[in-house]
Amino acid sequence: METFGAMAAMFVLALSVPEAFDDLLGGLNGPVVLAIAYLAVRLLHLAIFWLRAVPTAGAIHALACCAGLRARSDRVSPATRTATYTCR
Repeated sequence: METFGAMAAMFVLALSVPEAFDDLLGGLNGPVVLAIAYLAVRLLHLAIFWLRAVPTAGAIHALACCAGLRARSDRVSPATRTATYTCR
């Protein structure tokens, strides 16, 4: 059911893009609708990830990075030439 909510929010987001930068008279305020729909998409996707994820330390850490609770930094190790993704 959460997936349908996220899909509906994404549909509203897509419909509000044309009016987001050139708001026409009448109706709802385009930029506000865009911002609220984007926030709804982000929160619903995080809720879906939270509900479907296996509760391990790595999954919780990744969710915190996606939520913006921790800054993400990408580092490339010169010795192994592999990228490591960590949150600070």
